[in-house]
Amino acid sequence: MGARDMGARRWVPRGALVLMSRSSVKLLLLLLLLLLATHHLLLYGARGPTVSSSEDLTWLRRSRNAQRYVRPLVDTALLGALCSGTEPHQLLLLVSSAPRGGDRRKVVRETWGDPGLRGTRLVFFMGHEGRGDVSQLVRCVPGLTQTLLSGQTDLVEEARRYQDLVVEDFLDSYGNLTLKSLFMLKWAESHCPETPYLMKTDDDMIVNVRGVLQELRAADDGEELFILGSLVPAGRPYRSGVPTAPSFCPEYLGTLRVSPPQCLLHRYPRSKWFLPDWLYAEEILPPFLSGTGYAMPRRVARELYKMALGTPLINLEDVYLTGLVGAWQVGVTLVDSPRFSSGRPLSLSPCLMYPMATAHGLEPGELKKVWEQVRSLGPDQCDSWVVRVQRWVWLGASRASYLTDVRWHKLSCQPLLLTPPQPLLTPPYPTSSPFFSHAHIFLHCSSSRLDRLKPEEMS
Repeated sequence: MGARDMGARRWVPRGALVLMSRSSVKLLLLLLLLLLATHHLLLYGARGPTVSSSEDLTWLRRSRNAQRYVRPLVDTALLGALCSGTEPHQLLLLVSSAPRGGDRRKVVRETWGDPGLRGTRLVFFMGHEGRGDVSQLVRCVPGLTQTLLSGQTDLVEEARRYQDLVVEDFLDSYGNLTLKSLFMLKWAESHCPETPYLMKTDDDMIVNVRGVLQELRAADDGEELFILGSLVPAGRPYRSGVPTAPSFCPEYLGTLRVSPPQCLLHRYPRSKWFLPDWLYAEEILPPFLSGTGYAMPRRVARELYKMALGTPLINLEDVYLTGLVGAWQVGVTLVDSPRFSSGRPLSLSPCLMYPMATAHGLEPGELKKVWEQVRSLGPDQCDSWVVRVQRWVWLGASRASYLTDVRWHKLSCQPLLLTPPQPLLTPPYPTSSPFFSHAHIFLHCSSSRLDRLKPEEMS
């Protein structure tokens, strides 16, 4: 009797064992995901890049006049491509690349940038490699075409074969990305002026071209000036060391976004995003869209280009073009889309990227593999709690909740009223296009519906 009682105490119903087993598996999977997220955060978030770009900025001490470098009335391209094809293009894909980035360009052509995709035109932009003299980072000397490209026969052959390369007359370096983007706008205006939409992106991105067009058309009312992308809020400076991840972007209201600390104003000289005081005197950055990928109507690109030609240059391309020029001077609306990601994916799971318009930081082999897997998926194959947790960790709760339904819905935007500080930069600078001191409204979007609010409706 006693033995039977002891056995009864040890007996557990079979159903309970199954439930306990399932709970244990879920807990284990959750712990593994958290470990993966922590590793990703440490690798891509809490550690800022320590590649100094200060030596790339010496050319800005000589002149910050964009017209001197871009020369809007001169055909400056060392190698050029034309808008070709009988069908009108709907979207120009302007891709930042490098002279030695042939492997990346090859994969882009084979995947999301396929030239056979109707309605799009893919063009890669880069500078030349110069002669190894870092002190002469910008060379704008006519007649150097043969000299500067003499050692780049592979690049010349690639341009001849694919007709999708533009090599401009400046030394290709990270510190010159602002010039590269201005040359993109110059080329688009002079060669493809009728294309209704443009997208600027990088060759380490995966892009859902149809998704980008879908978002552009849904947000476009035909009149408003807007740029679509991944919003980086106004940033504060740090001058030494590397801050901890949760302090990167307090404006995200508690939402943890696992991405590099782009929203900070970097005064640390060894930072990849170093912005010295002599270039930008203020202690806060404007809100801007990540340069990894943003899209806009043609009318916006035209206004950005015209205004940038009279705006003092800085080395941070996305801050300059979408923030200082776009948001604060032209007055464009920065639309934050949950489908645009500026960070590397938490994992290479195709379900993680299925609803996205962009994802960043993929190597050529990874990009091709993920592209093939994503194309074979359907919406019903990605509806699991594991995928939802991954999206939450990667994108943040509000953005991930928007993506639980992979079908298109317009975004719900909360208007924020920002007043740029004055003065933004210390004189003397060209006065043809001073920074404006007016309040500007942009939209921070997160869930289900796009509302266009006028300033008088915000009270």
